[in-house]
Amino acid sequence: MQQPVMQQPMKKQRPFGITILAILAILLGLLFLVGGVIAMAGGNFLGALMSSAVTDAGATGADANVVGAAVGAMGTILGIGVVVAGLLYLLFGFGAWGLKGWARWLGIIASLLSLVGVGLPILQGLPGGLQLSGTQIAELVVPALIFIYLLTPGVAKAFSKN
Repeated sequence: MQQPVMQQPMKKQRPFGITILAILAILLGLLFLVGGVIAMAGGNFLGALMSSAVTDAGATGADANVVGAAVGAMGTILGIGVVVAGLLYLLFGFGAWGLKGWARWLGIIASLLSLVGVGLPILQGLPGGLQLSGTQIAELVVPALIFIYLLTPGVAKAFSKN
């Protein structure tokens, strides 16, 4: 008598493009975390230097403290923003690696926000016409390609529940 063969459920195949996006997002997330911590520490260090420099220039102690605190606060705020961005990159990267449906939507929303965030200042800063630098073109093209890629049927299917 022959035993019935139990079939394993098919594991979803991760598209190569998603693998690349996931790896890049994880690496960027780690870099952003390190950069955010450096920005916070550097802002506080620069704040202390500025406070000392303003005092040496003849300002009163209160004025020097205000300058130092303002520079330190800017570094902290910038650092917190960079850390949050890093955490979002990591969240997307690990979610995309596991083909989680929410990760696809996080990537779609993030790429759309990136397009708006980069596009509006470019458009506002170009009253004489559209003359873009290579960096600005890349800042527009990369999120646009990610946005389009995440909307393709094959990628949507890879992220969907079977």
